Amino acid sequence: MSDFFNTAASPPTSSLSYVDEVRDENGTTLRITLTDAAEVEAWYAWLLERMCRNALLTKMLEQPPRSPQTPREITVLKTLDDNFRDWESYAFGFGYGTGEIHIIPAIKQFLTACPDDGVYDYTILEKAVGPTAAWLFVNVLAQHRVGMIGYGTSPRFGWLNENGKALRAFVLDKTDDYLIGLATNCNEDYAHCYPDACNCGPKGYEVGKVCINPFWPQRS
Repeated sequence: MSDFFNTAASPPTSSLSYVDEVRDENGTTLRITLTDAAEVEAWYAWLLERMCRNALLTKMLEQPPRSPQTPREITVLKTLDDNFRDWESYAFGFGYGTGEIHIIPAIKQFLTACPDDGVYDYTILEKAVGPTAAWLFVNVLAQHRVGMIGYGTSPRFGWLNENGKALRAFVLDKTDDYLIGLATNCNEDYAHCYPDACNCGPKGYEVGKVCINPFWPQRS
């Protein structure tokens, strides 16, 4: 708070004997000595300043506190194709038109090897895409920011979370070429969205707004 409210101004003083009493805005009696018109004016200017300061401070304190803004979903919906495009860009977005032809078919094979319900066996994942790719995918998809794989004591035997199941159902229904096209054929005006930031609203990016994307991690 500024010094305007913290600094207590001192009243003018006088050495003459004529005494008057006034009450300030709090009902406090002030004994003052008045000598001439200039000193009277100074006294009442001081009283007015105190009254204005306290009135303004009281008004500020009476205002209800602002509620923190909480994330809310917007009504502008992207298609599932757009949702996949956003997810791929977020989770594996450094292919730049070259890596996708290798990454996306491998993702599809990995998710095919994961059961839609129940626990996967890491040895089956290793056989599906090779041990190196299998463990890279486990590490990426189990991260909190992606949140597609859940596990107990070890991700060697984990499971697909709801967003993982949604992605699995989507990619298994599409060809590799179709999925690669979604990730690579994107016009310059397309606005990517992210789990914690939406850019597709009527006004573009707005603080606190997030997309409805079934592939985003579920936050409690």
